[in-house]
Parts: sequence; C-alpha cells; structure tokens
Amino acid sequence: MTSYLGIKIPLILIAIVAFTPQRAPSNDDVAALLKLQEQRIQTIMTARAATVAVFSADGRGGGSGVLISPDGFAVTNYHVVKPCGPFMKCGLDDGVVYDAVIVGIDATGDVALIKLQGRDDFPTAELADSNQVQLGQPCFAIGNPFLLATNLQPTVTWGLVSGIHRYQEPSGTLLEYTDCIQTDAAINPGNSGGPLFNDRGQVIGINGRISLEKRGRVNVGVGYAISSNQVKHFMGYLKSGRLVDHATLGATVTSSEDDRVIIGDVLQSSDAYRRGLRYDDELVSFGGRRIDTPNGFKNVLGIFPKGWRIPVKIRRDGKTLTTSVRLAGLHSDQELIDLVQGPAQGESRPEELPEPNPENPKPLEEAPAPAPDKPDLFPEEVKAQFVARRGYANYFFNQQHQKRLIQGYELDEADPLVTNTWKVTATTSKGEVVELALGPEVAAWQSPSDVQILDFENDLSDQRLPEGSGGLLLAAYHWQRLSVGQSRKVGEVTYVGLAPRGNFDQLEDVLSATLQSVKSLFFFDPISGRLTRLESYGDLSADPCVIEFGDYREVDGLVLPYQWQISNGDQAYQTLTIQSYQVGTGGGINQ
Repeated sequence: MTSYLGIKIPLILIAIVAFTPQRAPSNDDVAALLKLQEQRIQTIMTARAATVAVFSADGRGGGSGVLISPDGFAVTNYHVVKPCGPFMKCGLDDGVVYDAVIVGIDATGDVALIKLQGRDDFPTAELADSNQVQLGQPCFAIGNPFLLATNLQPTVTWGLVSGIHRYQEPSGTLLEYTDCIQTDAAINPGNSGGPLFNDRGQVIGINGRISLEKRGRVNVGVGYAISSNQVKHFMGYLKSGRLVDHATLGATVTSSEDDRVIIGDVLQSSDAYRRGLRYDDELVSFGGRRIDTPNGFKNVLGIFPKGWRIPVKIRRDGKTLTTSVRLAGLHSDQELIDLVQGPAQGESRPEELPEPNPENPKPLEEAPAPAPDKPDLFPEEVKAQFVARRGYANYFFNQQHQKRLIQGYELDEADPLVTNTWKVTATTSKGEVVELALGPEVAAWQSPSDVQILDFENDLSDQRLPEGSGGLLLAAYHWQRLSVGQSRKVGEVTYVGLAPRGNFDQLEDVLSATLQSVKSLFFFDPISGRLTRLESYGDLSADPCVIEFGDYREVDGLVLPYQWQISNGDQAYQTLTIQSYQVGTGGGINQ
C-alpha cells in the first residue's frame, strides 16, 4: 500500500560504527573515525538549515520543503501546499517563521515551488545530478514527521538508497512518481516535500510517498523521493507561476518478441511522427538515457515537461537514426486546469480523482503554528505578490518575467517605430534581393518572382506564406509586433519558462504569444536577453516556421538582427542577410 506524506521534527543523529577488527583499533583509527563523524555532523547541520517546515495559514496542515536559492525559492510537494491556498507560514531551524507565497504547481509530478519572504540570504541546498545516484549509497532525510519539531528543528534519519528508477502509479493522471528514488531512511507522514540528501549534503530527491503497514500510517522501510533531475527540469517552468504539465511522446512503446523496446503506435498529428518515428522502430535512447524496457521509457519520459524538445535515437533496418522531438502535453490545457482548480463557475465538475491522505495524523496546535486565519494574517507586501488567474498558480510571477523580457521592446504608442510600416531589404542564400513590409496590420513579401500579402480580414492560420517557408510572413509580422511592444495588442502573451532551444542542455527563456489562432514561441538568451529564435505555428499539427536570429546591430535606437536563418521542420528554407531596415520613416512594397 502506498501513501503520501506531509508534516515535521527535531535533529537526532545516531552514528553507529561497527568493527570486526583483526587487531584493536589504534588511536589513529579512533581519531579518523571521530573526524568522519564530525564531518557528517557538519554536513547534516548545513543541510538542516535549508530545510523548511511548511504550515497552512490556519495551522491545520503542513509538511516540509527545502530552500534552493538565497532569495527564498523553496521546493515542496503539491499535496502539501494544496490545502494551504496561496499563502503559508514556513519555519526554519533558526526558530523564525516566515511568510511564503505559492509560485508554481506541477500537480502531475507532485511538486510545488513556493517563495519565502523577508530575506535575500536564506541558507540553501544544492540540487545534485540524480542520474549519479547509486544503489546502496548512504543518504539522509530531513523533515518534520508527526509534527515532533515543536521548536522548528527538523528530524534527521539516515539510511541507504534501496532502489533507483522506481515507478509509482498515479491517482488518475495526477501525483505520478516516475524515475523516483527508493530509500530505507525513515520517512513518515510529515516528511512530504522535504529533502533526501546524499552524504555530501546535496539534494538527490524530494520525499513524497511511503509504503505503509496495513493497520497504521507508519513507514515499513520503503520511502520514495522525486528525483532532483526531474525537479531541475521543471524549475524554469515552475518559476513562471503556471500550472505546468508533464509530457507525452505522441507514441506508445512495447516489447518485441526478442525483448527490444519498439514503437507500438504513433499519432500522425504528433511531432514524433513528423520527425520520422514509425511503427516497429526500436527505441534506443530517449533524453540521453538508454531505454531497455517500456517501464524504463515511462520513467525517463516522466521527468520532462510538456513542450521540451528531446533527443531521440531509434534503430531501423540496422541503421541508427537520431532526431529531436518536441513533446506534447499529458493533458489538454483545459483538462489540467479543471483537474487542479476545478471547473469554471457554472460548469459541472468532472469525476473526482482519489485524494491523497491529508497528512495530518496529529493536531498541528502542538507545533508553533500561527493563529486561525484572519484578514491581516499576511502583510500587504506579501499579499501583493499573489495575482489570481485561471490556469496559473500565481500570475504575479508570470507578469514579472514578461516585464523582464519585453520591457526593452515596449515603445510609446505614438512612436513612429510603432505606427509606421517597416521596410526590410535582404539578400537570400540564392543571391536574390527580397523585401518585407511589416507594420500595423501590414505584412508583405516581394521577391523577383512574386508578391505575397497577408489578408488580415481572413483566417491567418491558413496563410502560411511564402510557400515552403511554413509561414514566414506570419512569423515576421509577429516578430515586428513584439519588437515595438505591441504583441499584447494582437493577442495573449504568457511566459512559458526555461526550455531547450536546440541543444538539449541549452535552456532559454520562452514567451508564448497568440495572433488569432496562430501561436508563436519567442526564445531569449538568458544572459544577453536577446531574441535568438522564433517558432510560429499556423497549425499546431504541422511544423512551424522557424527563424534563428543573429548578427545584432543598432538601428534607430533598436537592436535588430541582420541574419535570419529560416526553416520549416527539418527543411532549410532561406538564409536572409539583411541589407537595411527602414523603421523610422516607413516603407512599403511596390506592386
């Protein structure tokens, strides 16, 4: 039987050193052991300082968490924060209780991100590479089981990694534990959301589930932690303030008669199909991990977010092929919102999913919990960091990232750069001279052979012009609207988070913007803040028009790209070398 956790406790370290010596230990042996013991104690003390006791505002629920940045971001379980609402109280072993606000939610993976207030120098723990975790290595858990930590000092339990790459079935499609770490370190109700450390004090997992004796909620020696790599993959998404989703490949896998892992079926509308995956292909590796079993594939798939582009290696007819597949969502946007936030007002509620156990085996009044909920329980500066919006855990943080990325683009409404039509003259990789006219509801392309113009009176998603580009005119128009700060005027804009642009290890900030039914993804270099890539989807079931931007130069106060590499799917379309931008006086296409 499997259950969930969620509460708190003090520090108890029991170090047992067993000898079966051929000789009596020398003074040097004893000194060496005492030194190792002291090092272990110091490691645990450092780790303990970063462990968080999470309480609901009314003091009737709670769990654990771990700080990962000095400005107060902390990771915990979704099932810990769910009963808390947008605000909670968090205690550290320094004896201080801090206000905290929800940031982002991954309900499927049972992870949530919160932000503690009041300091910019919180003690932190490092997230390790959980792919390096080995069976049998020592580990320790810190948390607050059974609310024993009445002084906010958490409990420490020591043990071994007793299993790796474990899979735990979800409740419906939520609270699915993939590729998780199993440990015999004592984890009980209240440890939920708390860290599992290696012996160097690095976080290898977030504790969340245990196996229980049938007649009581006491750990029988099997606990499960969400891998730190899964947390790291989702971190950039969680900081967006969104309800984030897990991924599906758009294809099923199964075992062949000779025990190979093969593709069983592929959706023709999926990116996997467009990238060449077919029935009976052998799946060799996924996301850099070798795949030996269907369950192994399910484990690796579960640690990646929706929308990431992941390297996939297949074998067909003795030949090995490598491609990169953009992962679809496990849920539709509306389905995920309904599952996490319930249906919108006036809609009927879908069939209820089994709820996790409430993680409240002991009344929280034994812990230093705040008084019952009052309107003034949280300061105004804390309440100001929460903006409710359907589909978001906290829209406030999404707004902050939008401002960070777009502020350099926002111009005055009356600025000629906004109101005039831009004329872009470029040379193609074929040596032809082409012109683009881009402005308020103007998008036109002129080459030596033809002129093509977007018709804004009709559905833009059907106008993927010029032919073979996948929709260059649409993409260029959307880019120009972003460049003059008008992207919000033509559609919805949201900050997606950090995602791979091309290289799997190269993460960039991503904005999503809509234009009628057209969706564009804008990728920004996280260091320079410059736009590096644009993907424009006239049809989500077709390959986008992709523009890779480079060679930035200043033009009339704007910094604009002088090289555009354009492709559609795996096919290169053109490379445009910009000769000039006329952005201040306007321009047009001569017909």
